[in-house]
Amino acid sequence: MALLKNRRKANSVFVHIGLIIICCLLNFPVFWMVATSLKGGVEAMQFPPSFLPTKATLENYRFVWTEMKFSRYFLNTIYVSGLTVLVTLAVGLTAGYSFARFRIKRKQELLISILFFRMLPPVLFIMPLFFLIQKIGLFDRLEGVVLSLTTIALPFAVWMMKNYFETIPKEIEEAAIIDGCSRFQAFFRVMLPLATPGVAATAVFCFLSAWNEFMFANTLIHSEARRTLVVALYAYVGEFLIEWNKLMAASILTMIPVVVFFFLIHKHLSKGFSSGSVKG
Repeated sequence: MALLKNRRKANSVFVHIGLIIICCLLNFPVFWMVATSLKGGVEAMQFPPSFLPTKATLENYRFVWTEMKFSRYFLNTIYVSGLTVLVTLAVGLTAGYSFARFRIKRKQELLISILFFRMLPPVLFIMPLFFLIQKIGLFDRLEGVVLSLTTIALPFAVWMMKNYFETIPKEIEEAAIIDGCSRFQAFFRVMLPLATPGVAATAVFCFLSAWNEFMFANTLIHSEARRTLVVALYAYVGEFLIEWNKLMAASILTMIPVVVFFFLIHKHLSKGFSSGSVKG
């Protein structure tokens, strides 16, 4: 018995050591980005590179934020990502709820066509969307990028919310209607709170897709003042010289909002859809 316990302890130690090594390997690129962003110009270019900065400095972040106009690109990306999430959720929630609760003619065919649209690579839509955006006067405007990103993200949102609403028992909604709620009130007061985890997952997907999007933002935006962060990072890569310390500082600034957004919303991702729906 003692020998078996010792083996289990040894296996547990080896498993934890292996997990620690894997975590270190996975997070090493992030550590290297942070370390490089704190180095001076000469130290960042030296070979062999130093593991840690000999004299850490925040000058790279100041330069990126002010001289490279990253504050403007940051606000542009916040606007595009936030508006994409709002528009996609507004349409996806109502469409998903309709598919889940109402009888719609040729519902199955519509859902399959939406799924087929989602399976196609986004690069196929770049030219049709380009001519459409140009036709309606949204070329070189952030709203044109929002419209394009919403078009790509909407099929996922519709299917995600449709499947999630179907997991919520109809009896809960019917009880609210019997208590005097209209269909509209039951949707906002009962269904949406229960569907919070699905809404959160959909919002995370839409936000990350919009924040990291490059192809549409680079194609539909011509003015430098309307660039997003990812396009600005690409434009900063020089033909003959790359200032790695400043590029890493810009990359860290690009990552921060995504991490903050995830920590603000992550608790809803694992929350049960029916928690608190029935009280004793």
